[in-house]
Amino acid sequence: MHAAAYIELLLEELRQKYKVKRIGVFGSFVRGEQKKKSDIDLLVEF
Repeated sequence: MHAAAYIELLLEELRQKYKVKRIGVFGSFVRGEQKKKSDIDLLVEF
């Protein structure tokens, strides 16, 4: 599974499980510059 597709599934699960209003993704994953050891930067509003 492509990383972006996996992140989309993960974000939907987080929205439902934790009643999240909004989730933003930023950093290297958004820019397509992620490396093997990159983290995923999230901004979450509850």
